[in-house]
Amino acid sequence: MEAYRKVVKNVIQGVMHSILVMIDGGDELADKFLVDLIDRDTKESLQEDIAFHEEFYGYLLDKEEV
Repeated sequence: MEAYRKVVKNVIQGVMHSILVMIDGGDELADKFLVDLIDRDTKESLQEDIAFHEEFYGYLLDKEEV
């Protein structure tokens, strides 16, 4: 059961990372489609000076150390 849990965790993390890379514009789809995240209240982009895919793995590493 532990092996299954690890595989599922890795697959989910990989998919989330891929989605965030797409949002960051770091893959070949960025040539055709651009995605922007907008704050509902302020109507401002959340993509200013941030790489979501890098922040995601930094967050995971911080949480795993706890």
